[in-house]
Amino acid sequence: MAFEADFLALASTTVTVTPLSTHNAWGAPVWSTSPVTYQAAVEYAPRLIVSAQGRQEVASATVYVMSSSASISAQDQVTLPKDTSARLLRVDTVNDDEGQHHLELVFG
Repeated sequence: MAFEADFLALASTTVTVTPLSTHNAWGAPVWSTSPVTYQAAVEYAPRLIVSAQGRQEVASATVYVMSSSASISAQDQVTLPKDTSARLLRVDTVNDDEGQHHLELVFG
């Protein structure tokens, strides 16, 4: 599926996603050595959300990943342009009539 030009024009930056690979013997996460970069729009603004664990939290940033095939989970590491220490609270898939249109990542 092709993105609309106006929608892609909103994506003025990129984010890097490093997928969770496994956990070590002590239960600590081990991430992949092959990060993936996606075109994205990043919005830094506080808003109240419900996290993937069902708790109300204040989000500090929302990232719109412009990919119809990206697969990102809440356990992956995502490097933002402005703040690399943000915690990924929730990942939402936004669909259109053809399937996945983009992903919405919410950070706290």
